[in-house]
Amino acid sequence: MSHPASPISTPSHGSCIAIQPPRHRSSHDKAAIDVAQFSVNEQCVPHGECDVFQDFINVGKPVFHIEYPTEKTSFSKLCTGSQFTTMLKNMDLSGMATYCDGSEATTQTL
Repeated sequence: MSHPASPISTPSHGSCIAIQPPRHRSSHDKAAIDVAQFSVNEQCVPHGECDVFQDFINVGKPVFHIEYPTEKTSFSKLCTGSQFTTMLKNMDLSGMATYCDGSEATTQTL
């Protein structure tokens, strides 16, 4: 039996299009991980959901992790011990981003 993403993943690989599983899932099955090239999560630290994405790391696929820290949230708590690529953003989505290595970037917003 084929996975529902299989018809999409085969042609997309030849077209340089990356596939990610739905972000709203509380877990990812093996078939979804097999066809996805990466995963994105938002605010897994405050919601206690970061372990759900460990299966991607275990098979060498990147996890792009976005957090929107508040005054109560420690920068080190969001950046320590994770194998994710973490970006800290303002909740107003102003285009500012801070990375765990201390570097910053600003992207244009509409």
